[in-house]
Amino acid sequence: MDSLKLYIEPGFESRYWLKNIYDGFLTEAAVAKKNVQELKKIEKNGGCEPVAIIGTESEWLERAVHSLAEANYRPVLISAGSAPTKKMLCSNVCFDLYEAVSDCIHYFVGAGRTRIAALGFRDLDFCDKIKQKAFLEVTNENGLKNCACVPLDDSHIDDFVSRIDSFVGKFDAVICSNDTLAVYLIKRMNEMGYDVPRSLYVIGMGNSSIGRNISVPLTSVLLDYSKLGRQAVRLCKYLSANPGIFRCISYIKCDLVIRESTDNVPFQTASETPTIGSGGDEVYKNPELAEIIEIESFLQECDDTDREIIKMMLKGHTYDEIASKLFIHIRTLSYRKTKMFKRLSVSTKEEFCAKIRRI
Repeated sequence: MDSLKLYIEPGFESRYWLKNIYDGFLTEAAVAKKNVQELKKIEKNGGCEPVAIIGTESEWLERAVHSLAEANYRPVLISAGSAPTKKMLCSNVCFDLYEAVSDCIHYFVGAGRTRIAALGFRDLDFCDKIKQKAFLEVTNENGLKNCACVPLDDSHIDDFVSRIDSFVGKFDAVICSNDTLAVYLIKRMNEMGYDVPRSLYVIGMGNSSIGRNISVPLTSVLLDYSKLGRQAVRLCKYLSANPGIFRCISYIKCDLVIRESTDNVPFQTASETPTIGSGGDEVYKNPELAEIIEIESFLQECDDTDREIIKMMLKGHTYDEIASKLFIHIRTLSYRKTKMFKRLSVSTKEEFCAKIRRI
């Protein structure tokens, strides 16, 4: 196999996690001294070659898998969670989300928190379905009676926020479906006078920049998307060398990064462990959640110099002071800050800092 083939969902560059998969794939391909060919259209008689698929939209992924299989390719789906076997007969590189949720539950139990909620797992997302299955099975296997999945219906996030009092009264720990929701939850709880983590231990998923830097830094499951891309190259090479194997699944382990939102309690595996809506996609159209996603995407695109500039602007330094301390020309600084302002649709330093501080 002289080259590796990729089939990519249009517009993937705007999603930083997909770009990380892509960059990881290219990095590992370079190490393996393989060229990368991006398929623009699917033609028949693929010669049973493996083709890696990068995308996020469920319907597009299903069509891609079926079209490649019909054209006599061996599709290799790169995704956060394992593909539904009934819909996608393909090889798969994915995170071990089942084990990740299991680790979160055992971590909570080891910390003495046994009234656990799974917040925001969506029925329409096959990754969230894996998390939900793990949550229900692991809590049941460990005899945890006061646990529940709490999906968020459509745009009913505000309705949920209005009932945070009862939520905190019922649960002492929560696994959020992603960091965006976890950051939002901590932000709203702080505004309402709750002490995180004393009132509630919070775990997110994604290990995002915002989650690492909020007022109560977030304990989170590390999802290394570039590692998915690198592992996909290895799997494609393996399939190419073994033409008799059609389907193979490669799982990437996810580590739990512990921070203040769970009181920095170390991981201890315990030897003995002690409905709202249907879960649609519209919840992430909530303006505050959308702003968290926007800023996280922005921070992912920033390099180390950009991040230092941001920190110094937030501390109130002038542009001359920033340029001097970072040893860059004032014109370079002006170019960088103008580019950052444009990304966040602001026109002044005050607007920029206010938007960052809202998170």
